[in-house]
Amino acid sequence: MEKKQKRKDSDWIRTRGSRQEVIVSQDRIGFSKRLSIAVLGFVALVLVCMGVSILVLSLVNDVSFTVMGSSIHGSLWGVVITFLGIRYFVSVLKLKRRVYQSASKFSIRHFKGKVTA
Repeated sequence: MEKKQKRKDSDWIRTRGSRQEVIVSQDRIGFSKRLSIAVLGFVALVLVCMGVSILVLSLVNDVSFTVMGSSIHGSLWGVVITFLGIRYFVSVLKLKRRVYQSASKFSIRHFKGKVTA
């Protein structure tokens, strides 16, 4: 059973059992942030498509590349590019989730490493 209640800062809280999720309204997230995340997601999907196309074309046409004196089949490059594209897409989804949280604010302290003696 799902309940929604209004918060003071115009976010919605969705309660499922003992877990609460904050739903941030789209107008609170800036257009430039939404556009940036959309572009990053598009680039990730293009990488996946390129990797799959290199994989298929290399298998069909039996293409090999010479790398540092040894011959490597093109399908291996297609698999690597596809894997990296999928990994990048998952990272973009994690970034989107963090940006859409209501508590996400910019702070220079996030970029400073912890110094241990």
